[in-house]
Amino acid sequence: MALLEQVRASLLPVGAWVGRHSVEILLAFVFGLPLAYFAGVYLERPDPFTVYVVADSDTNDKTLRIFRDKAKVTLATIGDVDVIVQLVHLQDNSQETIQRVAEDLSSRPNTLMVIGSGRSQLTEESLPIYFKANPRIPYLATTASDSDLLKNCDDKCYEWSVLRPVLHKVQFAPLLQLSPTNRIQASSAVEFAIENNKHRFLIVYGDDSQNKSYTDDLVNEYEQAIAGEVLEGAVKVDKFELNALPDDATLRGMNPECVLYAGNFGEAQTLFGRFSRMTTAKDQMLMILSDSVIQTSGSDVQLSKAFKSASKANILPVRFTHQTVASDYNNHVSTYDRDAFAIARTLIDDLNDRGVDLRMRLKSLLHIHNARDARRNLDRIMKENGGVRTWYVGEALPGERPVTYIFKGSNQYTGIFHVWKLQGPETSPGPGMDDVDHWHPGRGITSAQEAAALAAQK
Repeated sequence: MALLEQVRASLLPVGAWVGRHSVEILLAFVFGLPLAYFAGVYLERPDPFTVYVVADSDTNDKTLRIFRDKAKVTLATIGDVDVIVQLVHLQDNSQETIQRVAEDLSSRPNTLMVIGSGRSQLTEESLPIYFKANPRIPYLATTASDSDLLKNCDDKCYEWSVLRPVLHKVQFAPLLQLSPTNRIQASSAVEFAIENNKHRFLIVYGDDSQNKSYTDDLVNEYEQAIAGEVLEGAVKVDKFELNALPDDATLRGMNPECVLYAGNFGEAQTLFGRFSRMTTAKDQMLMILSDSVIQTSGSDVQLSKAFKSASKANILPVRFTHQTVASDYNNHVSTYDRDAFAIARTLIDDLNDRGVDLRMRLKSLLHIHNARDARRNLDRIMKENGGVRTWYVGEALPGERPVTYIFKGSNQYTGIFHVWKLQGPETSPGPGMDDVDHWHPGRGITSAQEAAALAAQK
């Protein structure tokens, strides 16, 4: 009891002091603590917003190097918040893996945008997840070329947008597909063959379960392209899955002049070996392989060893369709993967120029804004740009012409597929590709050089 009385006696002066200064103590709690909190918040730099790059498990090293280099620097800023890049390299190309990654990124508070570098099928399986997030997660598809990447999306993936100047409503999803579609790839292949006096087409496709959507889509587009050129004498002699090809005598009896192939590199080797053994130079047959052959091949040397010998001897000339000019491929530049970052920066610059909505402005004053607020505004910017068909400029090395992108909906409106052939030695400095379609200007001509050349012709 004596100890308790001593404690009470010692606290009496404290209680008296509190009583005399109660107003000051109350004001300190009312104003001091919030001021201390906001001082701490404003002195601490906000967490960055993140652009995630999702790359297929078999993405080549040169493309991964682009992504890793971008991850080393700040891509842009939104207000006072940095925007950074982070690579997600898939452990495999299964549906389960891509959907798990999409669910994870959709739940992260720092996700601003996703750049998808990989197969059409994986893109189609992940988009419904990204577009059902709240707000929707903007998505830039680099090399995926299916004609409808939104085929798995339902109405919940979209919102309505007013397209100017015609002022009619269209469904909008925050997607930009940088690669031209398979429709363009198929028509480019068929037109090139006809220009080279090939009119009888045999379609062969591989059995690639990891990208079946792409194969089915391209085969359908091959058929549509041939039907569209019927006045030029185009004829589809037949269509086969690679493992169901008939015997050599039956194939010769069909008299195909051009074989159109959709599938991966390994199966393309098998197809080429089969036809090169049964074909002679006098048959004058042409083989055109899809862009997926390039994307799934290991190296230029492998391509050359697989296809160059018989093609060089003119026994069975092989051509490749691809979205980029051959000089970019030879310089180890992954055009659409690189240009996706330029387009992302343009969208962010547009957001900074036009300003954020009132909700984000108020939250910014309190320093409680986050990537979801920025994402909501970025969706708005993409919708506004889509309504007036804003154009975007890709990156380019000094002295080169950059690619200009115009989109109709989510599809690139102005892109073409190129036709390549292998050229150069099989040893050092190694083989490369040569554009043989002659449908486009070279990348090595700047706008100023082009203007000077035109002026000299006047």
